[in-house]
Amino acid sequence: MERVTKLKSKFLASMSHELRTPLNAIVGFSDLLAEGTPGDLNDKQKRFVNHINQGSAHLLQLINDILDLSKIEAGQLDLRCEGFQIKDALPEVLSTIRPLAMAKNIQIEQKMENDRHVYADRVGSNKSCTTS
Repeated sequence: MERVTKLKSKFLASMSHELRTPLNAIVGFSDLLAEGTPGDLNDKQKRFVNHINQGSAHLLQLINDILDLSKIEAGQLDLRCEGFQIKDALPEVLSTIRPLAMAKNIQIEQKMENDRHVYADRVGSNKSCTTS
């Protein structure tokens, strides 16, 4: 069973790498388009490029989650705890869920009554972070 788990973890790491390489190219080229490097885009094209950026960021996060899962199984997951304001993390969260909401015609709004400072793994590990 241990051998099977190791093989599965190796497969997940390899597959994640193979998926991440072309995805990074998509992110890079869509960033160039968003910056207007090849020329100005009209509003519709800008929206499309924004969707590409959001979708590729979501896929990249899913790939990272798969890698984290294999690391959890292997007992090798490291927390990356840091202090940050919730308002700074909110756009990342919204960019992940917005495409899913849009597909179901759900409107998402960003509204914060007050901001809080937290110390956590911003990437999203389920383990807890403690202060030293």
